[in-house]
Amino acid sequence: MNEQETPAAQGLLGAVYASLGNHQAAATELAKAAAKNPLDASLLSNLCNSLNEVGRFDEAIAAGQKATALNPSSAVAHVNLGNALTGKGDMEGATRSIRQALLIRPDFVEAHFNLGNALKDKGDLDGAIASYRQTLQLRPDFAEAHNNLGDALKENDLDNAIASYQRALQINPEYSDAHNNLGNALEEKDDLDGAIASYRQALRINPGLAVAHNNLGNALKDNDDLGGAITNYRHALRIRPDFAEAHYNLGNALRDKGEMDSAVASYRRALQIRPDYAEAHIGLGHSLMDPDHYEKALASARRALEINPGDEEAMRLAGDALLYLGNHNEGLKMLSAVSGVICFEPGVGVSIRRGETIAAH
Repeated sequence: MNEQETPAAQGLLGAVYASLGNHQAAATELAKAAAKNPLDASLLSNLCNSLNEVGRFDEAIAAGQKATALNPSSAVAHVNLGNALTGKGDMEGATRSIRQALLIRPDFVEAHFNLGNALKDKGDLDGAIASYRQTLQLRPDFAEAHNNLGDALKENDLDNAIASYQRALQINPEYSDAHNNLGNALEEKDDLDGAIASYRQALRINPGLAVAHNNLGNALKDNDDLGGAITNYRHALRIRPDFAEAHYNLGNALRDKGEMDSAVASYRRALQIRPDYAEAHIGLGHSLMDPDHYEKALASARRALEINPGDEEAMRLAGDALLYLGNHNEGLKMLSAVSGVICFEPGVGVSIRRGETIAAH
């Protein structure tokens, strides 16, 4: 056997590729090594990690399960398996594997961090916050942990989320994702100037960050700069043509500008990418509200209601379209379900009384 083809050499080469971020090449070399030495738990664990990095989750899980079976006391193997299970969407399995790693090594910083990520993805924000805080007790200068703690805090504790993003940026001022996330939090606080500045910082560092172009577009739109918003949505889409939210946001901005044909095209592109995107169906329906297209507007509203029953904007859109199509009974019924009691007064038109039970008039 050629010396370069021994399992040890191939395993070492795979580790070098992985350290350089070339996980595709790493997986190839590590798979060759593991095939020749199938009882080497370390090789299998490294293979699990590289396969996970390139999105080959089923193969990664298989390698990780073999590694943990061969060496149940390897905390690294349990974490790598947990990461692969996270990639596959098995959050229960992921948290179970990572917690096993922490039973073996309670001070394993990356395990606490990855457990926080898995719990956040699972929707357990309190658990995620506790894991990130444990991570930061062990490593206070872990910028990514401060950033992810901010993400977990943002839903219920916006001020401390902002403080976490700012701490991440004190540690790493060139952290583009943290600038973007800080912008989101500042926008939720109605600090549009601060949000715009944060998004621009993110884009100074990483001009190819499509999500920051999209978010900057939203902030500029809210700041009455439609031209700037449209420019940034289009930047986002040049980087990521399949970015459904950016197509939708571009459609909204074009509709606000009165460019209905272009808005319709943007909403339809968003729906090609995400057919169950209820908001895009509603936006498309609004853009089609003219005498030639009331039927299509109604169809869009009804599709949105199939996806999200009870959506009030979709119900209003459907009610308006039905009225324009001459189906007054169904249209008024739809609008009254959203707004309250609707009644006719001779020579006046439609009036709405809110907060009352529906009565026939």
